[in-house]
Amino acid sequence: MRNVKVFTGSSNPDLAKKVVQRLGIPLADSTVGKFANAETTVVIRESVREEDVYIFQSGSPSVNDGVMELLIMINACRMASARAIYAVLPFFPYSKQCKKKSRSAITAKLVANMLKVAGPSLERAVETACCPLGSPCGPPLLAAAAGRQA
Repeated sequence: MRNVKVFTGSSNPDLAKKVVQRLGIPLADSTVGKFANAETTVVIRESVREEDVYIFQSGSPSVNDGVMELLIMINACRMASARAIYAVLPFFPYSKQCKKKSRSAITAKLVANMLKVAGPSLERAVETACCPLGSPCGPPLLAAAAGRQA
């Protein structure tokens, strides 16, 4: 497959490896790490200019780290001139918090809005738990695991 790069964060590398194996392409090279103060750092180690980029990342096991890794990876690919960026989320972070409760946030909507601002071309969620299409979760999340190339 030409012009396609598949990256993974630390939450779901096995799934990304299976996808690239099925597609017959290598997993794109990136490094995810932590600074001494626990800030997340991501380095994209190959060119994504004019490429379609798929980033596999989930909200587990460490949901906050997973969200930050995804946002940083999206931003790094966008700044490196990727043609399109697709966030593939096997489990949508904070999906259990998608309904308004007394004096609480709709955290799933906040995460959806942060993803929208980060700028992927499309967010794709395989499982949205309690956030069905049309819920107050935010932008539409499509129940599909791959984009137009698969």
